[in-house]
Amino acid sequence: MQANNKFLVFDWDGTLSDSISIIVSCIRDACIHTGLPDPGEEKSRYIIGMGLDIGLKIILPDNVTKEQIVKMRKAYRDLWLKRSQEVKLFEGARELIYELYSTKVPLTVATGKSRAGLERAFEKTGLKPYFVASRCADETTPKPAPDMVLELAETVNQSPQNALVIGDTSHDMQMANAAGASGVYVPWGAHSPDKLNGIPVLKIVSSMQELRDFLLDWVSK
Repeated sequence: MQANNKFLVFDWDGTLSDSISIIVSCIRDACIHTGLPDPGEEKSRYIIGMGLDIGLKIILPDNVTKEQIVKMRKAYRDLWLKRSQEVKLFEGARELIYELYSTKVPLTVATGKSRAGLERAFEKTGLKPYFVASRCADETTPKPAPDMVLELAETVNQSPQNALVIGDTSHDMQMANAAGASGVYVPWGAHSPDKLNGIPVLKIVSSMQELRDFLLDWVSK
């Protein structure tokens, strides 16, 4: 089976990787360690996927200094490097990628991670060979802007309208809509369904099995 003129765009954290609780903990601890207010869990979860630099502008006080931002960013990265080995893929995620890869549909990644962070995740999981392209938050305008999808479409020589974005946040679904693509929302990551706030989505799934069934059907048509 081969999917023609279609490609898939996967978010990483909270979609394939069960990393949200650790990311939230690192964000909050980094703020506290640098003398900044604890943003709390809800705000910390909200910024996941946007890229750290943009996210910090949302959760940090207006009077924060550049020096504090630099210290917080370093504290976060140090904490994340210490804890990233705890992160595992969601159950069924690896098998999903294997099965989709066998359909010959191009698989790509659009993530709020840095390039270095995604490469570490690729190395740990061994999944890099299954993705033909990826875009990271430090390489282009991050979510919810459409740039990642548009650039991935160009890389795989397809129209962005033929892309299906799979993600766990409103940022993913906004990115998909802004690019003219479709989106599939998964509820096991950073954002609860109420955060979609009416953003159009092609499908909301409730389990990895339902996601598998939907994607295999989508790529076959």
